[in-house]
Amino acid sequence: MTAGLSERIHVLTKRRLSYIVALCLGLIASVIIVWPVWPGFMSFDSLYVYRESIEGVAIAQQPPIHAYLFAFFRTIGLGAGGLFFFQTALLFCGSALIIRRFVDSTIVLVVAFALYVGGFYYFPTLLGTVIVQWKDVLTATFFIFGAALFLEANERRSYVLLALAVFSFSCAAAARLNAITLSIVPLVAMVVYPFGTWKASLRTRGTMLAIVLVSLLGINAQDRWRLPDFAPLPPEYGLGILMSWDLLGVSACEGVDLLPPEFGPQLSSDQLRSLYDYRLPDYSVMIRPGMPNPAGGYYAVHAPEIERQWRAVIPTHLGCYASHRISVFRTLLGLVNEPILDPTTTGIDPNPFNLHTERPAEADAIEHYVMQGAATMWRRPFFLYLLAPVLAVLVVQRLGRRYAPLLLLALSAYGYIIGLLFGAPSAPGRYPFASNVLCLLVTVICACVLAAWYVRTSRSSARSGG
Repeated sequence: MTAGLSERIHVLTKRRLSYIVALCLGLIASVIIVWPVWPGFMSFDSLYVYRESIEGVAIAQQPPIHAYLFAFFRTIGLGAGGLFFFQTALLFCGSALIIRRFVDSTIVLVVAFALYVGGFYYFPTLLGTVIVQWKDVLTATFFIFGAALFLEANERRSYVLLALAVFSFSCAAAARLNAITLSIVPLVAMVVYPFGTWKASLRTRGTMLAIVLVSLLGINAQDRWRLPDFAPLPPEYGLGILMSWDLLGVSACEGVDLLPPEFGPQLSSDQLRSLYDYRLPDYSVMIRPGMPNPAGGYYAVHAPEIERQWRAVIPTHLGCYASHRISVFRTLLGLVNEPILDPTTTGIDPNPFNLHTERPAEADAIEHYVMQGAATMWRRPFFLYLLAPVLAVLVVQRLGRRYAPLLLLALSAYGYIIGLLFGAPSAPGRYPFASNVLCLLVTVICACVLAAWYVRTSRSSARSGG
């Protein structure tokens, strides 16, 4: 009895130590990331959301949750830098907590986490995104922390932790208009496979379904009504821009103007091909000498008119639609031998809020490092999409069901990137950030787990042979 109690105390002590080590590693990494670029780079989008946090949310195009977070950190006196550190610490602490769940020693935890953080510097688009106050970072941050809570909830069989995980996944989905494809895999798993078991009762599944549905309704509500006065928000026009861009891409491919009549006079095939740019809709509406400017159509034509035209055109021109979307997708993943679009932003744009980088020399050095490195093909993370699922399957096959959640993380990464295949409204390097981070995390965990297993097996074989 005394031996059993002693063993239990040893296990609890080891578990608490791994928690402390994981959190310390996450905080150290966060300080390393944020210090040179404090209070975080901010582009036009970031500053627009920051203004909304002061003047009130006006549109749903930029998901309101970002403005509410800025408002919260300003209210408690931490300002824009407070949110920057919060999102970075939540990302890296959550990642460290996930890693500790699958490794068996503190040494392997430290090595795996160091490799993970090193991946941000090896793949410049990851570093270039995480140093900017973009909603793409919030999406990844909340998802990673939600995954850490999900794993902990399964071990402790805690409804509270599971509900917090659902909330975190829902915040990830709320941070981008198309991010539900990232969170849908774990949310479904929580209902179908609560606490990691098929033996859950109908009552347990019903409870989880209710929690998930309430959270999803919350996501929908924050895009419709402003807090705290619940004033209705105007409908976002992102879908209309996406569909207009698709129509322009198909038109350029076919050589026939298939845009809604409201866009103006018919364009020739040469004009369509000259206007179309598969990287960014805004590039396709830049004013060019001697060329018509369809920008008024992008932003003035009513969404129902664009949607009707899109539904009429796309089913009959699937080849050109696929060509357009694949061009966007290849650019998103960095599979084209050309510069990555917006691997980071240039510090903090001029603004009336007195927001500026505190260490301009260090910030410029980081920006230069990202811009230079992002131009190198072998430093782009697209090959992680092959490594992560293959290694996850190998680990589960060799070492058992304990590692099955790694497959769930890989599936979530694929869910998000497939959603971008059909729904990316442009092709900057930051859009697949959440999927890139998940694939990096899964790859590092699997590689370290397999290496540790190989070392243990080799030592056991050597002892047996001796």
